[in-house]
Amino acid sequence: AAAPLALHAARMLALLGEAGINTVLLATSGHPPFLGAEFGETQLQIAEQKARNEKFINLVLNKHDITDIFIFSRGPYYLTGYEPITKDGHETAQPKVGPEKFMASLQKTVNVLSASGKSVFYVTENPELDFSPAACIARPLRSRVKNCEMDIKTVQARQRDYLSIVEGI
Repeated sequence: AAAPLALHAARMLALLGEAGINTVLLATSGHPPFLGAEFGETQLQIAEQKARNEKFINLVLNKHDITDIFIFSRGPYYLTGYEPITKDGHETAQPKVGPEKFMASLQKTVNVLSASGKSVFYVTENPELDFSPAACIARPLRSRVKNCEMDIKTVQARQRDYLSIVEGI
């Protein structure tokens, strides 16, 4: 589920690389890259996430040639626990992190990185689709292509709480 976001970040970093700017992508799968935002079904999962996040942050802090940090995360998913593309469980979805923990852990991470002299940029989530983007591409044997328009009000409603958190950081 996190792969599209990582691919989006990787493409941006590739473009920077083509411009002669050194880049590195440190990605986590299925949880936010923030200090204190760990979650899971077992204590072992939580401990592994915590160790991975701390390892990434320490690596960045100790590399003095890394001066600019871009943070990507799937905020709406972590706040709600709902994945639109699955189309099931919206009413019963449970937050993975929740608003308070999300905000506190993001702020803590930004503070730690900024205190070391790094410039930190947070890239907000793309609109999440409730259909496969592949359905929007015409193929030789596909006689029908899905209408892939997405209502802006749906996107805004999905991201409202998330954006209010990151705008305050």
